[in-house]
Amino acid sequence: MDRLLLAPATGGRIAHVLRRVRGTAAGPPLWADAGHLCCLAVSASLRAGTEAELRVPLTDGAVCLRSG
Repeated sequence: MDRLLLAPATGGRIAHVLRRVRGTAAGPPLWADAGHLCCLAVSASLRAGTEAELRVPLTDGAVCLRSG
């Protein structure tokens, strides 16, 4: 799980969402950007063996979960 949470892409995604919240970055609707953080949370939960129930964005009817 550390590998997933410490990945450069994870930090980049979190930084981007923070810039979106502060209004200093543009992109798709904020809910879509924030939804990617939910996907990371679900992936981390699966790797940790815990249960989680979160709403995640779908792209063309699918959800992308990174395995790390």
